Amino acid sequence: MSSVPNGELLTVNGPPGTGKTSFLRAVIGTTCVRAALEGGTPPLMLATAATNKAVTNIIESFSEVPGPEMQAAWESRWLPGLPSYGWFYPAGSKKDEDYGSFMLLRKKWGQPGEPPTNLIAGAAAAFFADQAHKRPWMLQRFLDLHRQVLALQSPASDAAQAAEFIRDALAESVARMRSITTASP
Repeated sequence: MSSVPNGELLTVNGPPGTGKTSFLRAVIGTTCVRAALEGGTPPLMLATAATNKAVTNIIESFSEVPGPEMQAAWESRWLPGLPSYGWFYPAGSKKDEDYGSFMLLRKKWGQPGEPPTNLIAGAAAAFFADQAHKRPWMLQRFLDLHRQVLALQSPASDAAQAAEFIRDALAESVARMRSITTASP
């Protein structure tokens, strides 16, 4: 299995050191790349585990993605100030300071017995509201990194054009990888 279809579950179980995190990183990465190539919206994925550490391992693994012939800029974060590649919903007994390098979700309860409301939307809105003053600078930094990574003479005019260029570069990379794997004996 290289990706998870929309609405499907994938369960992974195994003893320490068997490659669970690496496998999940590959599945999540493939699912995200497929969505990018198709021009779709980024998928929303939920990872849960028996321990907070297992979940943080998955999130942290995206900061360490190796790849063949990858330039440092491809491996780096393209959005300055983004604490992590995923949101983390820690146990209620943990303090936010214990997870300083993660974007945290915290439940906001209504009346007793009601489910948490707008958990993801509320956290995302709070994060983007906090980052509003940085948006012009972040966009310019993103467009500059984009220009460097794709070796463009001039930067894309906006984020939509940059996304189109990235989609084209991804498609070319996937085509090269497919030709290599089909040419191998």
